[in-house]
Amino acid sequence: MNTSPLEQLASERLQLMTACLSTASALRDGLARTTEVLAVREAMEAGTLTEEMVRAFVSSLMGDLKKDESFAHDGELSALAVVLEPLDLPLAEEFLQSLARLQLAEMGMSIRVARECLKHRLHQPNRAKEPVPAKASRSPVAPSQGDGEAGGSARDGNGRPKQAP
Repeated sequence: MNTSPLEQLASERLQLMTACLSTASALRDGLARTTEVLAVREAMEAGTLTEEMVRAFVSSLMGDLKKDESFAHDGELSALAVVLEPLDLPLAEEFLQSLARLQLAEMGMSIRVARECLKHRLHQPNRAKEPVPAKASRSPVAPSQGDGEAGGSARDGNGRPKQAP
């Protein structure tokens, strides 16, 4: 059976860890030591796990987001944030920044874990970058092609549609 390494992020062990650890800092630290997170990070570094695969994975998870219900995949997004934290990839920065700027009660823990990951990323050598400006979205990773915004048209920083160049 050939499955994506990302499916490891839905393990019962990671879900239990997400449920039991009450702070984002503790969850980030715990997830960073798991074999699942390390295996997915290794696949990203080796190139066997592509940006497109990660985007498709996140998109499939976000399809289950329901207003006023705790997000069933908060643990997977938290784990993915920890996977991407040390990686020097545009996708990593985009994912962490996008997830960290969300303001959704349904995804409270993964948002806080992403913020923790960004704090640690800033303290890594060669990482003193300015945060990406905020933009409204309900998805932590915008599609790599198309209009540049998940679920709608591209918008500027004020929420207005972007003008074509």
